[in-house]
Amino acid sequence: MQLGKRIEDIRVFRKMKQKDLARGAGISTTYLSDIENDRTLPSVRTLTKIAQVLEIDDYNILLQGFYVNSEQRQPK
Repeated sequence: MQLGKRIEDIRVFRKMKQKDLARGAGISTTYLSDIENDRTLPSVRTLTKIAQVLEIDDYNILLQGFYVNSEQRQPK
């Protein structure tokens, strides 16, 4: 799954409109649309702002939907 699609999926899951995410992240809706449709990659700063508005850690957007908690990382 591409980065833009992950951002869009999280936004939709949060029941957030594109304009609200864009406004909160300080970017235009056109730019957010370009990100969500993988026509452009956001800067680290923009990605961090998007993650803050979505209330997730920015690295979770990069993990392709894999969320590993600390217990799963412990060797057995």
